[in-house]
Amino acid sequence: MKLYYFPKTRAMRPRWCLEEMGIPYELVRVDITQTDKQEYQKLHPHGKVPVLVDEDVTIFESAAICAYLTDKYSDKGLIPAPGTSNPQGLC
Repeated sequence: MKLYYFPKTRAMRPRWCLEEMGIPYELVRVDITQTDKQEYQKLHPHGKVPVLVDEDVTIFESAAICAYLTDKYSDKGLIPAPGTSNPQGLC
């Protein structure tokens, strides 16, 4: 799994998610000046970060990446299981 990342951008959200869940990943630091290149735009058509590549799945936009990760790794407990409401009695 690779996370294409540039510091102090929305890419921090999925990186935090990966770290919190303890999922191994490769952090690929993107030179922001290269995001307008055709090769990078194959990953993200708008030339932005973040991008997550997980085998044959490529996802961009931080919220979509976090939703994908928490769904795929639901056993990590970062979000409640679907259909549950406040399962630990937290306020």
